[in-house]
Amino acid sequence: MRTAFPNGIPADAKLYGIYFSLNDPNDPLPTGNFGLGLALIGGMAKINLTSTVTVDGEGEAAAEAVLPDTKLARTSTEEASGQKTTTILDTYAKKDDASSINEVVLRSEFTMDDATAMLAYKNPTAGYGNHTNVLTRNYPTLMASDAELSTDSGQVGYTYVDMVTTLDPGITVPETLTLETSAYTWRPLYAMDGARNRLEILNPMDDTSLGSTKHSFDSLVSNTDPRVRFTVKPNGAHTIIIRMIMRDIAAERITEDKVTPAEGKSAAETVLQDMSLRAVPASELKSARSDLSAEALNSRVLKITDAKAAELGATAGAQTLKVQGTVRGVAVADAGTIGSGWLSLPTNTQNDIPESTSNALALGYIRHVGVTYDFTSVTTGSELPADVTKLLPRDPSEHLATDTVNLAALNIPQTIRTRTGVWTFEGWYKDSVDDANKVSGDSVSFAGADLHLVGAWSFAAYPQRTATISYDPNGGQGTIPSASVTYTEGEPGSATLSRGTEYVREGFVLAGWNTAADSTGTAYELGAAMTGISGDVTLYAQWTPSRARIELKTDKITALDPCGWDESQIVAAVAGIYGDDDSALNWTAADLRIDSSKVDFTHDGTYPVSITYTKGTPAYPNGFSVTLEYTISGIAGCVTDRTESRTVTRTVEFVDAVTRARVADSVLQDVTLTRTVRTNTVTGEVTEGGAWSVREFSALTAPRVTNYETGSPAIVPAAPASANSSFTVEYSHAHEQIPESREVKRVIRFLDAVNGESVADSVTQTVTLTRMNTRDMVTGDVTYGLWSTATFAKLTAPEVEGYNAGLPSQVEEVQVSEPEDLSVDVMYSALLKPEVVVPVTPAKPVLARTGVSVVAVFGVGVLLAGAGLGALRLKK
Repeated sequence: MRTAFPNGIPADAKLYGIYFSLNDPNDPLPTGNFGLGLALIGGMAKINLTSTVTVDGEGEAAAEAVLPDTKLARTSTEEASGQKTTTILDTYAKKDDASSINEVVLRSEFTMDDATAMLAYKNPTAGYGNHTNVLTRNYPTLMASDAELSTDSGQVGYTYVDMVTTLDPGITVPETLTLETSAYTWRPLYAMDGARNRLEILNPMDDTSLGSTKHSFDSLVSNTDPRVRFTVKPNGAHTIIIRMIMRDIAAERITEDKVTPAEGKSAAETVLQDMSLRAVPASELKSARSDLSAEALNSRVLKITDAKAAELGATAGAQTLKVQGTVRGVAVADAGTIGSGWLSLPTNTQNDIPESTSNALALGYIRHVGVTYDFTSVTTGSELPADVTKLLPRDPSEHLATDTVNLAALNIPQTIRTRTGVWTFEGWYKDSVDDANKVSGDSVSFAGADLHLVGAWSFAAYPQRTATISYDPNGGQGTIPSASVTYTEGEPGSATLSRGTEYVREGFVLAGWNTAADSTGTAYELGAAMTGISGDVTLYAQWTPSRARIELKTDKITALDPCGWDESQIVAAVAGIYGDDDSALNWTAADLRIDSSKVDFTHDGTYPVSITYTKGTPAYPNGFSVTLEYTISGIAGCVTDRTESRTVTRTVEFVDAVTRARVADSVLQDVTLTRTVRTNTVTGEVTEGGAWSVREFSALTAPRVTNYETGSPAIVPAAPASANSSFTVEYSHAHEQIPESREVKRVIRFLDAVNGESVADSVTQTVTLTRMNTRDMVTGDVTYGLWSTATFAKLTAPEVEGYNAGLPSQVEEVQVSEPEDLSVDVMYSALLKPEVVVPVTPAKPVLARTGVSVVAVFGVGVLLAGAGLGALRLKK
C-alpha cells in the first residue's frame, strides 16, 4: 500500500478486494448447497496455471553474465518461426581448464500472469465442511505415503511444474552441480535426467548425500527464504529436469508476514516475482565452500573446455552451443466431494499447464587471432640484407579466426637487387619452409588459429664480369698493357691506374688520364685509384708541352781550324740546360752529344751542327737538341792521297749432277785489287777515287771423284776478277756391266695312266740362258737386261714292256726365254691279258688256235683304244 500510495490513502478512496471467481462474476452464487456445489465443480476447471519460461541472456549485461570468464564480443537476438534465439559470442581467451575455465552460468525464469501467480500463492481453500487448499488438497496424503510420487510427465494426480534445461553436448556437465531455485509458491521435489530418472541430491554445504526421494529437499526448504540451493549429481546428463511442487505445509509455506519486500517493491510484487532456476557460479561457491580449492570449485560448474572454445572461436560464431528451457506441468484443483453416498460428486479436475519453450541461447566464441611474419634465406651461406629485412610486414591488429590475410596487399616485390646479387621472393610458408607448408594464391585463412608466415628468399649472386682498362697514348708513343678488372652488376670494380712511364711524346709531359681524348671526359691523376668500374674503359693520355731546352751563348760559330774538328768549341757555346718544368739542370760535356754529320768537310760553307742533351727528361727521354751554324773557310787544303785495296773471291763448287749434293771440297780463288784515293784529313772520307787494278781468276782442273765420271767441265776456265763470283762443276754417276746366266730344266716323266706311278726313268733336259745387267756405282741400283733364248730338243717316248705306246709318243721341241723350269708327263696304258673262251655254239667265228671269239677281241681292242684315249685326255 505504501508503494501504491506513498502519500497515504485519500479519505474518499475506495479499496477493492480481488477475488478469483469460480463462477460467472455477473451471476450471484447459488443459495442452495447443491447449486453451490455444482458451481464449485465448474470453478475448479477454471484454475489453469498458464505460464511461460525464459532463459536469461538477452541484452549485453545478461549476455556478459552467461559467460563471465571471457569478454563479450557481440550479442544479438533474432526470431524465426516463433522461436527467439539469443546469440552470445565472447572473445576467445586461452584457458587451462583447471585454474582458468570457460564457465557457463545459466538462469531460467518461470512466468505466470499476476492473477494466476497470486492464485497459486494464495492456494485458496474451498469446499464443503473441511475447507482445504484447492491446489494441494492431496499433498498431505501423497507426502505421508511410503511410495514415491510419479515422475512421469502429464497428469499424475498432483500439482507440479517441470523446469527442463537442455544443454548442448558441447557443454561440459560436472560430476556435482550446484543449482538454486527461487519461488515464494514453489519448491523442488525431484531432480531428474532426460529419461526422468531421479538424481541424487547433496547438501551444498558439505556434499552430504540427501538421497533421491520425495523428502530429499525437505531439509533444504525454508518458510522464510524463497531460495532453495542444492547440489545434484547429473551422471553426465545434458537434460536436467527440476520438478517443482507447491509449498504446502507450514514448514515450507512463506506467508505474507514473512515476505521481505524487494527493494522498491511491495510484498505482493515480491511474491509475484518469477520463479527461477539457476546454476550457482564458482564465484558464489567460493564463499560458501571455503574448504574447496579454486580448481575444485571450477570442476563443479558448467563449462566449455578450452579446446571446444577454440574450435568454436575458429568459426567466428558460425558454430555455437545451444541451451534451451522448457516448462510444463499439471494443476490439480480439488475442493472435495459434493454430497454423499450415491449422489456424491468429486470436484477434482486436472488441468495441463501447457508446455512452453523458452528462448534459445546460442553460445559461441570469436577467436581473435594474429599474424606474425618472418623472412628467411633458403640459399645456404647467404644472409638476408637490410634491403630485404626492412620489407618484413608488421600487423599488430587482431583478426577473426575466419578472416584471411591478403598477401597481395603486403606488396612484397618479386626481386630485390643488392650490391652482390638478386634476392628473389619464393613465396609464403606456414610456420616453416617446407613444400607441405607452401601457401598458394594471394591469400591465406587463419583457420581459427594464429598465423606465423615465413617468407622465403633465394639469392643468386651476380655473375662476375671482367672489364678492360685500355690506355691510348693519344699522340704519344709506347705501349701500356691493358688491365682486367673484376666486377658484378651490383658491385663495380676498382683499379690503380698506370703512372704512364711507358708513354713518351716528344716535347710533351704526361699530365694525367681522361676518358675522352679531348679531355672533356672524367679526368684521373697518374697512378690514382679508379672506382665504379662496370664496363670497358679507355683512358687517353693527357699531354702538356715541355719547357725543356738548351740555351746558347751564340748560335753562330766559325771554325778555328778548317782542317780539324774541335767539339770543345761547340760545348763552349752552351749557356745552360733546362728541364720540362723550366728548372735549370746540372750538366757536363759528357752529357752532350755533338752531331756534325751535316758538315761537309770537303768544301767551305756554313753547316748546321746539333747539340743534344743525352740524359733527357720525361718529355724527351732520348734527349733534346739545339742547332747552331758552323762556318768553315779554307777547307781545300785539308786532303791526302793513299792506296786502297780489296779482295774478291771466286768459289768453285763440285756437285752431283742429279742430287746437287757436294761431292768434293769447294775451292776458293782470291784476287787482291788496288787503287789510289784522295782522303779528307778531317773526316777520313774519300773525296776522289781512282780505278781498281785489272786481274783474273786462274783456270782450274776439276778433281776426279770416285764412282763418278769426269766432271763437266773438266777444266774451270779463267775469268776476270772484278767482283765476288761462283762456278759449279757437275759430276755424272759412273756405271759397270754385270753378266748373268741361269740354267733351265725340262723334266719328262713316264707314268701309269691309271695309278700315276712311274713306269720308266725320267729324262731331264738342260739349257742355259744369259743376260747383261748395269749397276749405278754411286747408288748401287741395278738395271737388268733381257734373257737370251734356248731350245729343248725333241724326244721320242720309250717303249715299256706290258704297256701300250706312251702318249704322246714324242715330246716336241720347245724354245724358252725366261728362266722357269718345265715338266712333261707321258702316260702309258697296260696291255690286256688273253682270255680263253669255251665255245657253246660253233656258229660264231673263232680265232685260230686260241679259241678267242672275234667279237671278244674286237671288244678288247675297243677297250684298249678307249684306255689310250683316256690317257691322252687325262694328260692333256
